[in-house]
Amino acid sequence: MIIKVIGDLHGRNKWKKIVKNDKSSHFIFLGDYVDPYKSERITEDDSIDNLLEIIDFKLENPNRVTLLIGNHDAQYMFHPNFGRTHGSFNMQELADIFQFNRPLFQFAYQKDNYLFIHAGISNGWYNDYKNILKNAGLKDDLSNLGDTLNTLGKTKASVLFDVVSYYRGGLSDHGSPIWADERELFYEHLKGFHQISGHNKVRDIETFGDDNSSITFCDCLWCSDDFLTLDI
Repeated sequence: MIIKVIGDLHGRNKWKKIVKNDKSSHFIFLGDYVDPYKSERITEDDSIDNLLEIIDFKLENPNRVTLLIGNHDAQYMFHPNFGRTHGSFNMQELADIFQFNRPLFQFAYQKDNYLFIHAGISNGWYNDYKNILKNAGLKDDLSNLGDTLNTLGKTKASVLFDVVSYYRGGLSDHGSPIWADERELFYEHLKGFHQISGHNKVRDIETFGDDNSSITFCDCLWCSDDFLTLDI
């Protein structure tokens, strides 16, 4: 299966060029659809319109489009129960959109030992929360890790995902899968997985690790049109 991975958008419509005339690939959006950067001169209204178009694209292609949840999305999806916000002037409007369309979004997508997730999972975060994951049915071989994260995200999102490390101004030792900083992930990415993530800005798509475990950072649309293509 050909998978095309689209990094953090923050209101950008670059995804349209990536999906244009492609009727067979599976598209995975890595989250952070809204909250545009002022320097890019994308208005919040344009960002919302772009989000609605992405939602329509998912509805039109339910089995070929995966919409992951980023930290900028979770603040609206779980408002007012998610701790950190980014001060959007359209907080309630975005909360209404994300909460109404909640079933279309998920925290993770797993195919074999490839794990697609917004920021990435460190060994430290996994060890901190593995008892909760295992109590929710995580298998010893972690073959259902993605499904377990998505299941727990429905009831324990604030417990598992609203966790920010000191690298990002938080109080925890390890950031959550939507908040983890690259400095937590270079050498401590989850063993046994090849993770594909956004969140941490890079100029070019970068991979760190080896044949057993790795993490690939794809948040580069702020400075390029690049996207990741995998055949897995």
